[in-house]
Amino acid sequence: MNSRLQNKVTNVSKQVSIDANGLNNIAIKANQSPDQFVFVHKSQGEWLGFNWSWLHTTLESTASCLIQKGLSSDAVLLISGNYEPKLLVLGLAVCSMGGRVIPIPSAASEKELSELIEAHSPTHCYIEKRQTLNRCLSLPISKPITCFSTGSEPRIVGLWNTIPIDEVVVCQQQPPTTEYLDTVFMGEGKVGWCDESTDWESGIQVLFDTTTKDHLAIAFPESSESSARDRVEIQPTHLICSKDRFGRYMKDFQSRLPTKEGLALSLSTKALKGYKSWWSQLLLKRLKRVNGFSRLNSTDLSAVNPLNARLSSVQLEGENAHG
Repeated sequence: MNSRLQNKVTNVSKQVSIDANGLNNIAIKANQSPDQFVFVHKSQGEWLGFNWSWLHTTLESTASCLIQKGLSSDAVLLISGNYEPKLLVLGLAVCSMGGRVIPIPSAASEKELSELIEAHSPTHCYIEKRQTLNRCLSLPISKPITCFSTGSEPRIVGLWNTIPIDEVVVCQQQPPTTEYLDTVFMGEGKVGWCDESTDWESGIQVLFDTTTKDHLAIAFPESSESSARDRVEIQPTHLICSKDRFGRYMKDFQSRLPTKEGLALSLSTKALKGYKSWWSQLLLKRLKRVNGFSRLNSTDLSAVNPLNARLSSVQLEGENAHG
């Protein structure tokens, strides 16, 4: 990294570190539990499930496609957008080839993008948001950069060469559709929830470790705007997120409490404090469900409890807490 810029990009320049042994766990999982879900993602209004067999096959085909397009172990990939299966597959594929993957803010300004490009000298990037992509393409660069995007047509802008991500992340197998997801929605299976973007720079590492070590399927919303609604449909057992996101969940929970002084507010407050009366527990059950927290493990539920005024001091430990 350019030392002159190091201080400016400290908070967004940490590269993903997944070694060969870690990546080999995907092949092991695909062999041992090929039909077990690893990702669940809502797309065009429908929940899709992605199992270990799909992930292993797609990762191999994506790496092969990247090699054909000239990507090598010297590649440096800047990655920007919401965490979801395609972004994760692209990042893991580059890691599997020995390249460097560096998450950057999903809505970085032109100045931030310019500093990041100068600091890391990327050969490739993946930009999900159109506004961020347009900022990138407006920047003058001295060396060619290949940019994967969610657009449908390739284009060349100066030394920028944009390629649709669907031409690179090659999905050989179709993911199962909603009718096969009963075990995720209704069963006792553990389901993590993640509605983070690459602003959470350790996200790829945490998500990878969560799926391979903690045996969680990770669910992702269709968009940031639909996140709260999609979480209610999933009712996850775990939250996979940063501490800042925990704070937002707490505010969402607070906003759904009764607003007027009276019996409902009194009972809700008592329920959140741990009172065991029938009415309090009934209200707590409703509050948890409308927030998408009805199956949440006790550690995460405690963290998002709006009566917890010292969220930053909550210690999240063990397999039931991530981030």
